[in-house]
Amino acid sequence: MFDTILSAAQTAYTAGMAVKNNVWDTAYQQAITTGIYLAHLLGQTELFRGSSVNLIGFSLGTLVIHSCLKELSSMGRDDIIYDVLLMGGVANIQEINPELVNVIGHKLFNCWSAKDSVLKNILSLANPDVKPVGLGPITLQDPKISNFDVTEIAQGHLKYRESLVHVLGLTDFNQVAKKNKVVL
Repeated sequence: MFDTILSAAQTAYTAGMAVKNNVWDTAYQQAITTGIYLAHLLGQTELFRGSSVNLIGFSLGTLVIHSCLKELSSMGRDDIIYDVLLMGGVANIQEINPELVNVIGHKLFNCWSAKDSVLKNILSLANPDVKPVGLGPITLQDPKISNFDVTEIAQGHLKYRESLVHVLGLTDFNQVAKKNKVVL
């Protein structure tokens, strides 16, 4: 019990220092920039021409994906991304819109946990206007969107890693491709 309290205190202190020292803002902006670069790599090179790509993102990785989808949308490229899986997402739920979802060929899986204290407490300090997808379902009505409450599986932000196989099984991520023997 004491170890848990001490660990929580250390995490809060470390996160508070990261926010104070502007580390978080830098990482946040770099995630957005990385997503833009990824979109251009996918959309403007021959590397993935004729292939479908699946994207999986955790934490800031969901912001990379969000930024990539947004950029692909602006490029008019809705022929690249097949499935997207978001876990413990930092991406702003209020910015998930039809234009973003239309870039996805099959499904957008959002895995969220009500017990994610990193998103609940620390992200709210760093970006109070952001409502992260990792804390609740995406409410945009679209048949491509599937929300999964993984609160009992991933009972915290850092629990997704040890729960990954379970989460992938729950979402049935990439099953259509597997059934059709498509290598993605």
